Amino acid sequence: MWEMINLEEIADPPEVNHNATLEVPLSNLEQARISMQSIKYSQTPSVPLLNRVISVCSRVLSSFITWYQSRDCVTLRQSAYAKKVVMQFGMSECNPTKYPMEPKLQLGKDVNGTLVNPTEYRRVIGCLRYLTHTRPDLSYSVGLVSRYMERPTTMHHQAVKQILRYVKGTISYGLVYGKGHEVEELVGFTDSNVAGDVDDRRSTSGMHSTSARI
Repeated sequence: MWEMINLEEIADPPEVNHNATLEVPLSNLEQARISMQSIKYSQTPSVPLLNRVISVCSRVLSSFITWYQSRDCVTLRQSAYAKKVVMQFGMSECNPTKYPMEPKLQLGKDVNGTLVNPTEYRRVIGCLRYLTHTRPDLSYSVGLVSRYMERPTTMHHQAVKQILRYVKGTISYGLVYGKGHEVEELVGFTDSNVAGDVDDRRSTSGMHSTSARI
């Protein structure tokens, strides 16, 4: 599998064609070094330039994050990684969903539930937590199922499967950073759940703020 990286931001104008792209295999750094031959240069590249490109390859190979820049915005995605996670855990043929969790779902320790493989459960959680770098919409649901990694049961596993179904249906989701405008306003949201934890009756509260275009 290959991802495309625009060299416009890292290349020196006299030495490289700004319309060039770099093909980076998502396998290991050594293959990324070999892929330097696929760069279309207008002139012979300098050693510092190659070192800078290899540095970018290292970051991409470790994060699976791709970025796309247009005139009005920059978009960050982990689509290739999301597809890999869905396939790795046998959910490539599942029905996608629009919701990461079932409405009004209340997870608890489920002391009488049937246990599942804790190692496999932790692997899924680890992959999903990594995906939240560009998917803040997964933060709450992944954080919730992460509480039960010590003793996961079938109920917790079903909640994780729901998240994977949501990931499959939203592969193209990511972060979009648009251009600033002269007039913007700060908008905040807050919510709380008093004594909503089914295990210890603790309360949960949170807030989110963002800039909105007028």
